[in-house]
Amino acid sequence: MLKRLGSLAADKFLQRRYLHLLFLAVAVVFAFSNSLKGSFHLDDHYLIESNAGIRRVFPLHRHFIDPSTISSLKRITQYRPMLPLTLSINYFFTGKSPMGFRVGNILFHFIAAIVVYFLVLELFEFLRLRLSPTAAQNGAFVASLVFGVHPVSGFPINYLSARDLILMTLFMVSSLLIYVRMRNRGASLWGWALSLSLFALALFSKTNGAVLPILIVLFEGVVKQKGIVSLKPWKASLPFWGVLAAQFAFKRFYVGFSDFTNAVPQSVSPFHYAAVQAKYHLFEYARNFIWPFYVRIMPEGEAFTSYFDIKVLLGALFIG
Repeated sequence: MLKRLGSLAADKFLQRRYLHLLFLAVAVVFAFSNSLKGSFHLDDHYLIESNAGIRRVFPLHRHFIDPSTISSLKRITQYRPMLPLTLSINYFFTGKSPMGFRVGNILFHFIAAIVVYFLVLELFEFLRLRLSPTAAQNGAFVASLVFGVHPVSGFPINYLSARDLILMTLFMVSSLLIYVRMRNRGASLWGWALSLSLFALALFSKTNGAVLPILIVLFEGVVKQKGIVSLKPWKASLPFWGVLAAQFAFKRFYVGFSDFTNAVPQSVSPFHYAAVQAKYHLFEYARNFIWPFYVRIMPEGEAFTSYFDIKVLLGALFIG
């Protein structure tokens, strides 16, 4: 009898999970279906429409050793090989149609939302919260739904060249999911290989993925309550720092590419760039997450005037 009850509970658990994922798919498609008729914008013209680097799929490795495959305009070249690689696959199946690339972005975003769902479930299990299976699944569904249909998510879906952000998020959250799962159920060589490989793919999608080692430190220090000033969280994150260092060395010394040199105009000082970004992160990006009705392609903040501007200082404090 108990065995049968356990089997029924497991069946309901799986049915609820499938329903959540089905509803999530419907919600994501419904939320962004009106973008399918959109056209190319801004850098899309150089990264997709006129980019000969995505006209063929093979050899795949060329994107990892030749940054120029990302764009037909040299001055906006960035080292994000997973972007032209996936765009070339997209082009193979759908041609130069903006709709085809937008469908690809929606698909990658939906997969990322699924990963968020399972990550939240793993975190609930790790925290040993006294939640029923139903409550845990509902909580994971709400989190993935917010991620999936939040208006801010419309930016990388509508702006096709921002697929690098979607890919970075997908691979980074997937790497974190595998790591948390190993902390729940025991580490394995395959688990480590998969988590670190996914982290490498996040870095090859967009350099912002470099925040993952810090997230590991915060997970170990705050969630596991080891304290971030102790050595244990930093030791746990060492493999991720190693991957980050290896990717940086490969990009800088083998490929011969520098993100900062190419991302920041030579006329702009590094400190000026950092100050402007600190201001935007709090007063543009954080605001858009909470109140997304002012989302724009480009931030509409005031011109930079001083390093001691109160918004710059508050932004730096917010990031720190």
